[in-house]
Amino acid sequence: MNDETTQPEKTAAEIPPHEVEFALPAGKLVLAGVMAALVVGGAGVGLLLMLGKPVLGAALGGVGLLMTCVGPLAISPWRARTVAKWGPHLMASQVISLMGVILVSVLLYFSTRPSELALSATIAAGFILAQLLQVNVLKSAIVDAERR
Repeated sequence: MNDETTQPEKTAAEIPPHEVEFALPAGKLVLAGVMAALVVGGAGVGLLLMLGKPVLGAALGGVGLLMTCVGPLAISPWRARTVAKWGPHLMASQVISLMGVILVSVLLYFSTRPSELALSATIAAGFILAQLLQVNVLKSAIVDAERR
């Protein structure tokens, strides 16, 4: 092998933004899922308490939402990847989270038979909130990586 054919390593200033590799903060992604579960589950329980209704559905919905933490961990966010490689991984994370939330919610529903409306509303609102929070974490990580 000839030394003349090898390319010199690029410095940080020469790497285009779309080729920068970065890892995602796993703790913040998990925290986003936990926060969504607590906020929406707590709000659902509080609303049902004010209305004098049974709170089991909303409480179980909050428990089911904790599955939103599994998806981000399944994609190994601590491994460095480019922006183009993060896209499919994040879609896989959302699918894993959604399937986990649905599975746990169905199991909780058939084991306890809570209010369908309370359980489904808590799950839907919490899942959307968890995904929005996780996308915000991703946006921050991309902006930080491009600044380096």
